[in-house]
Amino acid sequence: MTTHASKLIGRKKLTDGQFAVLIRCCGDQTTDSWHTLSVTKDTAKADVTAWIAGRQQHVEDGHAVACAVDTYLGTVISEYTGS
Repeated sequence: MTTHASKLIGRKKLTDGQFAVLIRCCGDQTTDSWHTLSVTKDTAKADVTAWIAGRQQHVEDGHAVACAVDTYLGTVISEYTGS
C-alpha cells in the first residue's frame, strides 16, 4: 500500500478567532481541502498542532481510499471490457 503524505499549503484568518488551513496530499491538487479551526485566548499551541495532525490524517486516509477505489474500478472495467 502506498504511503500518503500531506502538507499544509495555505492558511486564512477568518473572523472571530476562526482560521482555515489548506491541506494537500501527495502533491495532488485534487486533494486540496480547507479545514476550519476556532480558537480562543485559552487555546494552546499543542491543541492546534494536534488538530492539524488530525486533519492531515483525515486527508491522507481519504486520498488512500480514493486511490484504492480508482484502482479497483480500473480492474473491474478491464475485466468487463476485456481490455
